[in-house]
Amino acid sequence: MEIFSRPRKMKIPLVTLILLSLLLVSIWHFETFGSKLVFVRTDMDLVQIIRPDSQSSSYRSPCPCSRNNTSRYQGKAEYKWCNQEAIQRGPNQKIASFSLFGNADKKGMRYFSFLRENAIKINQLLPGWVIRIHHNTEVETEERKILCDVYCDYPWIDLCDVSSLWRRLSKRKKKNPDLRPVTGEQISNVNRRIWRFLPLLDPFADIVLTRDLDAIVSAREVAAIQQWLQFNYTFHLMRDHQAHKARILAGMFGVKVHQRRDLIEGLTRVLINFGQNQKYDADQILLSKIFWPSVRHDVMAHDSFNCKENWNALPTYPFPTKRVNKSFVSDNFEGRWIAPEKCPLACRPIGHQDWEYC
Repeated sequence: MEIFSRPRKMKIPLVTLILLSLLLVSIWHFETFGSKLVFVRTDMDLVQIIRPDSQSSSYRSPCPCSRNNTSRYQGKAEYKWCNQEAIQRGPNQKIASFSLFGNADKKGMRYFSFLRENAIKINQLLPGWVIRIHHNTEVETEERKILCDVYCDYPWIDLCDVSSLWRRLSKRKKKNPDLRPVTGEQISNVNRRIWRFLPLLDPFADIVLTRDLDAIVSAREVAAIQQWLQFNYTFHLMRDHQAHKARILAGMFGVKVHQRRDLIEGLTRVLINFGQNQKYDADQILLSKIFWPSVRHDVMAHDSFNCKENWNALPTYPFPTKRVNKSFVSDNFEGRWIAPEKCPLACRPIGHQDWEYC
């Protein structure tokens, strides 16, 4: 009987082993082929689980046109600071940021009329950069139509509806109110000129230029920007007229967000918190009070007139190109500006002391 009982005892563990092996193979097969979940590491050092074939089917384009979006970034963002299209462009974005508000009437039409020319110029002079226009236009209005005409023609433009942003932030209140960089209420009440600084909170933004819509980006301006990009300074500012006395001009400001992201996010949150009014120059006043103490020690300032002012903690730089036809950076062609004066010798390039209009 012992001869027959031994094989019988061996059958039990053998069958168990086979069943366990089949189970493990099945689990491995499902995880490898059945699941389509992929782990993606973003530049925020956060691991998000996404589906590679997922698209935001619920997202509606702000305009009645179809754009050929070649971006294929499939990651998610904790906050949608602009829209889904901006997220699909992925991280490391270089952004020229504008605020657009008001009506396309006689008084406000100049801001809308410069949209197309700025879109063309920025793409020519800063290829690869994205334009973000922060607006509050409503559907089926003349303002939205003008905006959409430009948006549909130029795929490097993203329209950021600020009304949608503050609604999105307000919805998150029940989930984790203490983790929001800013609240929906703050965004809804913030000075509209401060909208253009919102990309400073976006982890997908690497470099941000804040600009005025009624001033056309110029070759002189871009030459200064390109020089700044070659250096390690985090901030960039320009003063190109004898009347440019502000520490930071809101429409001539540049930030390499990726170099000091935590600091810049903190400063921007304070800017929004104290910018809860619609005063004309609130953004510029707050930039001088909130940003300047940090900016002044880490900035490349191109300055044609104030190079010897003692409030400059670092030496300023002359513009790398000669002034043409007495134009200047941020000229809005309103005719109210006096032509630039001859710049001081100390503010001229060392190799071009003969540039009276530097």
